[in-house]
Amino acid sequence: MIKVKAFADLTKYISKDGKFETFFDNKGESVKVKDIVDFYNIPLDDIKIILVNGKDADLETEVSDNDTVTFFSPVGGG
Repeated sequence: MIKVKAFADLTKYISKDGKFETFFDNKGESVKVKDIVDFYNIPLDDIKIILVNGKDADLETEVSDNDTVTFFSPVGGG
C-alpha cells in the first residue's frame, strides 16, 4: 500500500469525507505517480508540487509499498 496525501483543493479528489490522506493499493507492484493521479482523476493543472517520501518528484517517479506520495495545489493569495 502507498500512502497518498493531498492538501488544499486536492483533498476532494482522494477523499469524500475531507480527509487529507488515504491509501492506494498498488498490489505489491511498483507504479508511477502518474498512475495514482489517473486513479484519483486529479487534473494535472491542479497539482503544483509532488513529493515522494518528502523529496521532490514528478509524474514519472516510481513508487512502491510503504512510500508516501504528497500532492500540493498552487497557493493563491494577494
